[in-house]
Amino acid sequence: MKMRSVKNKVLLFSIIFFVVILISGTLLFFFTARSIAGNTAAQTLLQIGETKKLGLVSSVDNEIVIALKMADSPLIKRFFMNPTDPVLRDLALEEIAGYRRAFAGNSVFWINDVDKGFYSDGSLVYTLDPDDPNEYWYKMTLYETDLYNFNINYNPNLGKTFLWVNAPVFEGTTPIGVVGTGIVLDDFVSSLYRGMDPRVNVVFFNSAMEITGAQNKDLVTNKALITDYSQANADTIVSAMSSLPADGTSTFRRDNMEYSLTHIDRLDWYMLASMPVTFAMMRESSITGIGLLMIVIILFIFVIFNLFIQGILRPLTGLRETMSVIAAGDFSTSFSYSKQDEIGSLSSSLRQITQAVSRIITDIRRQFSSAEENTARTEQNIQKSREVTEQIREQIAGMNSEVESQQGIIREVAATISENVSDIHSFESIVNEQIEHIDESVKKISALLGSVHELERIRSTSSVNMNELLSSSEQGTARLGTVIGQIQEISQDSKQLLDANHLIASITAQTNLLAMNAAIEAAHAGAAGRGFSVVAEEIRVLAEKTRSQSEQVDTVIKEIIRAIGTAVDSSNITKAVFSGMVENISSVETNFTEMSEHIGEQARLSDEVSSKLKQLGESSGEVARGFSKMKKDNDALVEKMGKTQDQANAVVGAIGGIRDGADTITSMTEEISILVSRNAEELGSIHHNLLSYTITGSGEDSAGSSEE
Repeated sequence: MKMRSVKNKVLLFSIIFFVVILISGTLLFFFTARSIAGNTAAQTLLQIGETKKLGLVSSVDNEIVIALKMADSPLIKRFFMNPTDPVLRDLALEEIAGYRRAFAGNSVFWINDVDKGFYSDGSLVYTLDPDDPNEYWYKMTLYETDLYNFNINYNPNLGKTFLWVNAPVFEGTTPIGVVGTGIVLDDFVSSLYRGMDPRVNVVFFNSAMEITGAQNKDLVTNKALITDYSQANADTIVSAMSSLPADGTSTFRRDNMEYSLTHIDRLDWYMLASMPVTFAMMRESSITGIGLLMIVIILFIFVIFNLFIQGILRPLTGLRETMSVIAAGDFSTSFSYSKQDEIGSLSSSLRQITQAVSRIITDIRRQFSSAEENTARTEQNIQKSREVTEQIREQIAGMNSEVESQQGIIREVAATISENVSDIHSFESIVNEQIEHIDESVKKISALLGSVHELERIRSTSSVNMNELLSSSEQGTARLGTVIGQIQEISQDSKQLLDANHLIASITAQTNLLAMNAAIEAAHAGAAGRGFSVVAEEIRVLAEKTRSQSEQVDTVIKEIIRAIGTAVDSSNITKAVFSGMVENISSVETNFTEMSEHIGEQARLSDEVSSKLKQLGESSGEVARGFSKMKKDNDALVEKMGKTQDQANAVVGAIGGIRDGADTITSMTEEISILVSRNAEELGSIHHNLLSYTITGSGEDSAGSSEE
């Protein structure tokens, strides 16, 4: 690796230091210039905010003064109190026209509280309804306003924003009407942009965050929100609005933009002005000259510093060359430096070091011979240890073979016994499982017998109930036949009643006809037949009542006949159902008889199966007890064989440990032998290296000295 000189390091350090100072100064200059430019931009925005606010307020104030003067006109007050007086009307309209010309927008409106007509620029537009919620401004102006109020809205048809100045007209303390004017705020806002620095952008918005004035008319048309227009500053704008005093102005900075927020209290508007801080603005700052002067001074200091360092490094170069000769192995050389400073002290220390190293090398050469003798003796001892260890390994190998043979026999016996035990355990579990299955089968057969007996009891009870149901159904069928016959007889009697009722109706009709004829004859008889006429009339009334009653009886009898027919039909259906029920009950009784026979056969078979299962369970229990004793004996034998095998394994483990120890001794002996060989080689290398050094007092030629 190529060595760097101190001179180059110092030069590199000074360059880096100069660059760091240059970069730091540049950054300091940049941030200072940015701060100065930002403050300049902020002051510019503050001046613009105050100037434009005063311009807008003064323009609005002029309109307000004219509107108040108009509201205080005696002629207009008399006209509002007598709007139908033609003389006053002409005079008032002439004066109102003069006020109209005085307004900047050449527009005026008025309303008197008598006829409620809304006049604009001399024409009646409509008649105002004070109770209409959309006309809330009228009552507010008339009854809640002392001098004037504002009403600002945007007209989408005209694409303009209007500021309405509403002034109430009073006669004494009584409100009698409203006068005012509409100011096109877009014209005022547009005039504010004329003569403004093109880098400045101004936007007006109201307390509802809606943009009310901007160079881009689409923002006003679409009622864009200031928080959407300047999303990055939304939170800052809202915070500044909440802390901004009436008619106050505040500034804030975001990235490379300066902002000012001004509150126009008269309109309850806010004006947001912004201006970018560019590099050209920072370059024009007064601090630019100071920055350049600072760079020149730093460059001068850099040159002086490097010249001073060159004078210090010359003797160090000579010292470095002397140390290079010493590093090559010649400790007989020296460096001469007469000044009493740090370099002189370093030269003296170097001389002392070369003398001390020469003495150390002489001692090492003397001790090398002794180390060679010790190494030769160690190699002889290692060879003897290797021979003894090999004999021990051969004896252990023979012992291990015998133990492994015994261990194999033990494993075979243990495996055979383990297989027997395993077979016994498997057969025992099979027998136990069979016994459990037999016991469970006996329990299930017993439960089945109980279910069979219960089923037979239920069948017997059901058979008795079915017999009773069959007898009841047959009696019900017979009685239902009797009822049907009686209902049919009632139907025949009802038909006879209907015929009798028809006869009564016929007699009633003849009686009525006879009464009419009698009345006619009584009328012919005159006064003599008057009494007979009364009797004829009574007979006619009685006949009429009889006819009415006969019609009602006819209706009732027909309804009875219809109901009887329905009852007969229902009874026939019921009789058919009873007949089907009797047949089904007979079939069910037959099935119950067959079921009884099958249940008896099932009970007999279940008794036989239960008896056989009990006998099988007793036999299996005897077998299980015999296998249990056999299992205990074999378990004891397996335990003893396991102990024997463990002892054999312990012997094998001990032999393995002895063998491993012998292997470890052999390995360590080989490793020591290798280390001794390496030690001999290293000693030879050291001896060779020591011979390469030239030391003071060795009789060899020494190198020349280096002077300053």
